[in-house]
Amino acid sequence: PSKGKNGYFNELTRIIAAQDIHANVIFEGQIDDMPLFRSKMNFELMCSFAEPFGWVTVEGMRSGLVVFGSNSGATPEIVRDGITGFLYEKGNYIDLADKLQMLINDPNLVQSISKEARKYANSHFDVKENSSIVEAILKDTSTKYGE
Repeated sequence: PSKGKNGYFNELTRIIAAQDIHANVIFEGQIDDMPLFRSKMNFELMCSFAEPFGWVTVEGMRSGLVVFGSNSGATPEIVRDGITGFLYEKGNYIDLADKLQMLINDPNLVQSISKEARKYANSHFDVKENSSIVEAILKDTSTKYGE
């Protein structure tokens, strides 16, 4: 795709037009109230190939959404495949679509995964605790390297 925010948007709109899927795609723009926005959703997709630490993933799980993430970056360290969400093969849209279709056809599984995701995210990813750990690592690293 083209570089920059507008170039990326233009590339997406070109693809949407080429595939004639206007009726299936909505660009929401900036969202100021993510909890409200998420309350209207069932699933959240984390399609990044190299997510360094997935706060978006964690927040989706905390919101009780079933998160689908590619099996790359930090996402596999956060999502327990088939238990707290689903991992799909990086770049494999067929794998992603198959897993989405499976959940669309099984509302009980959606409820089960949502419940487990919320519980897991709340018990394993405390913002204050994680930021303290990162701060300690940064301090330790700067001490080791004399910075």
